[in-house]
Amino acid sequence: MTRRFRDELLRTGRRFTMLTDPHEPCLATAVDALLTVGWADADPLPERIASERAHS
Repeated sequence: MTRRFRDELLRTGRRFTMLTDPHEPCLATAVDALLTVGWADADPLPERIASERAHS
């Protein structure tokens, strides 16, 4: 992650985690964190909801 990108995340109040370990442990940490907090940043897209309803 570039400093500029990190600064923009901070400026806009976005949540993020800075991972500095090798790729595999970082990926596992990031996935675990997402699964723990869930997806709360945005509602599902309306077309996705309609598509899921059509297939169930």
